[in-house]
Order: sequence, then structure tokens, then C-alpha cells
Amino acid sequence: MLSLSKKTMVVFVFVFVALAAVFFPISFNFVLLVCFLFWVVGVFFIPSSLFVSRFYWFIFGIFFILPVVFLGGSEYLLQGAFLTDIYLTDSQAILLIRLVLFHLVFFMLATFLVSDSVVVKNIDYEIRNIVLFYFLLIVTAVIVLGFNLLEMNAVYTQGYAAFQSDELSVKKNFFILLVEFLFLSLVSLGMSKKKYFCFFLLMIYSFSLIFTGIRMPGACLAFFAFLHFFTYWRSKFILVMIATLIMAPPVLMFTQSLRVYGYSALDYFDLAYGYFDLIRVLGYTVDTLKAVVSIGDVVDVSPFFKLFQILTIFLDRVFSVEVDFGYKAFAPEFTKYYDLDLFERTGTTFGSASVAEAWYYWGWGGVALVGSAAFFISCWFSKIAYSGGLVLTLIYLVALPKFIISVRNEVLGWFFESAIHLLLCVPFVIFCYVAFVKKEKIS
Repeated sequence: MLSLSKKTMVVFVFVFVALAAVFFPISFNFVLLVCFLFWVVGVFFIPSSLFVSRFYWFIFGIFFILPVVFLGGSEYLLQGAFLTDIYLTDSQAILLIRLVLFHLVFFMLATFLVSDSVVVKNIDYEIRNIVLFYFLLIVTAVIVLGFNLLEMNAVYTQGYAAFQSDELSVKKNFFILLVEFLFLSLVSLGMSKKKYFCFFLLMIYSFSLIFTGIRMPGACLAFFAFLHFFTYWRSKFILVMIATLIMAPPVLMFTQSLRVYGYSALDYFDLAYGYFDLIRVLGYTVDTLKAVVSIGDVVDVSPFFKLFQILTIFLDRVFSVEVDFGYKAFAPEFTKYYDLDLFERTGTTFGSASVAEAWYYWGWGGVALVGSAAFFISCWFSKIAYSGGLVLTLIYLVALPKFIISVRNEVLGWFFESAIHLLLCVPFVIFCYVAFVKKEKIS
């Protein structure tokens, strides 16, 4: 077992080699090999106490390195998985891998600036009015899960394109949204006190999101809720990831089939093919970066789209006021640029990606900034998981899944969405403290 100093020296060597590969690329295969090895070493270097950082690093490689390795290397990058008519030159293919490596390098450099020690805070309180607590928990769970089932049925019968374009017949109104935030506040209170029933309801809620079509947020919520509740498994990262990689692909690919084929998905689903098909679907995210590298600054998109999208939906659902702020989403607009018919027919888009947006909006500096910020944010989430209390547990459950999926989603969208959702939760958090929290002491 390497000591910390020796592990640090090994990683420093890889950092210097990686930087050399970024600025003095010898060949595509050399840069890809350095990128792959650097990623593998990083999985073992990042301490288990920073389990969120470790997971971010791991899933980033799953999305941006493994598809290139398994789908044909430079030949894959020269053609593509999602849209096969995105062609890269040799220099553009090397640039793409250099961007991925540059992001990882600054993520890893940030690890040397932060202590991996965590402080476990024991917040001593009891849940009072327990009958009322469970009554409200069950009522809100029934309402929220019932709506998710209705929305799930609408997606399967009307198509995922209708869901993407906000034309589904079943739409979440403001009342359902508030009930959902009350449910999450109650669940967070129960999770902070390790109540098994709250964990059980949260897992059901997570899977209802997955089968509605919100796959990555639901899957990440289930994964991190498990690690929050069962702290022992945070230190068993490799075992947890092996189990996840075995169990997750069939579920995720089956929900993909449900989104496309509806209730007839069983007729098209192939379990064995699902594992390979998942790699191909992961390649769609790499195609986002390919599109950015290949076409340059020609698509009119904004990093603030998510903020104005939420505001637009709020004004429409609450006040019946239709407003168009003119801001456009990254993934749909790039898909329309390459294949307008595909988007309008199926609602299928590139998987947007924070590293792709960082490069598109801010260049090399943006990639470095986002890579460093990703570590500091993931480190903070890792550390608050060791602290009890309603507020930090709620932040962990609401914001962390959104942050993790920024790997293949908007670079700033997760922050805007999390901030707005948490602000809307404030009245319910206050209610929970007043009605259910008894005698809180921090030690």
C-alpha cells in the first residue's frame, strides 16, 4: 500500500505527463493513453472520504474516455455515435482529448489544495409530533408519486418528444411542486435521523423519476441517498461502482426503450445488448464535445438558459403568462444545427456537457476553471454528508444529483435550478423545524 507521500508523487508525475500531452501532443493515441491512465490512477488516488469527488472523477471518465476507447479511438471521433456525419480532422480529434485531459488535470491539481479530513458533527435532536410527521410524509408521498405515475403514463403514450418540448398533457402545476418540496423537506428530516421508512420512500421517489424519463437525476439521487444512509459503503467505492455498473445498465437502457417505444418496449429490449448499447449512448455525450470542436462559435446559445427556462415555466404555470426571453438551450440547438428532423421527430438531443459548454463559452480558461470548481464543489458535498441536520441533508439530496449530472448537462444550469428549488423549500424547512424538531445541539 503506497503511503500518502508516494501516492502524491505518483500523481504529480502523471500531472506533468498529462500537461505535456496537452501542450505537446505527439499523437492521438499517445494523448488518449495518457488520458486513460491518468483517469485510472485518479480513481485510486482521491481519498474515500471525498466520495463525491471520487464519483465525479469516475463518471467523467465513463462519459468522455471509455466511449472513445471502446468505440474505436480516432476512427470513432472522426465519425461519431449519435450523428455519424460529424467529421473531425486529425488535429480536431487530438484537441478533443486534450480538452478532456485538461479538465482532469485541473480537477486533480485542486485536490492538493484541500484537506481530505472530514469533521463528523453530531446534531442531537429528536423528531417530535411523530404521528403528524408520518401522516404528512405519507400524504405528500402519495400525491407526488401519484403525479409521477400519471406523468410516466403520459410519456409512454404520447412520446418523449412531447415531454422534451413541454407539450405533454400531464404537467406539474405549482401546487404539486410545493407538495414535492414539502415531501423532500420531510424526507430530509427523516434521513438525517436515519429513519428507514424515509429512505424507503426516497428510493421509490427516485425510481419514479427514472421511469418517467428523468434518468440521470433519479439514478444519482438513489445512488447518493444510499451512500448518505449507509455510511459504511462510502469507503467501499470500488465494490459499490462494480455493483452499480452491473445493475444500472439494464435499468437505464430499459427506461430508454420505454421513452422511445412506450409500453411495447419489452418487444425491443435486449438485456445482453443493453450493456454495449449503453456505451454507445454514452458516446452521445462525447459527440457534444465533437460538435463544439468541429463547428466553432456559430450556434446561438446561452449558459443562462436554465435560469430563464425556470422563470418562463413559473410565469406560465402560476400566472398563465407566456414570455419568451430568447435564450436557447445548448443540446437542442446543436442537435437542430446538425439534424433538425431528428429533434422534431423524436426529441432526441446531444447530451449537453459542462466541459463542452466551458470550451464553447470561455475557451481553455473555462475548461480549467470548471475542472477546478468541480473538485471544490464535490469536496464540499462530500464533507456535508458527514454532518447531520435537516438543512445540509436537504441541500445534499436536492443539489448534489443536479451537480453530478452537470458532467453531461449545462455548466451553470444545475446551480440555478438547485438555488431556486432550495429557496422554495425554505418555508417548509422552517415549518419542519417548528413542528417536528426538538432540542437541537451540535457537538
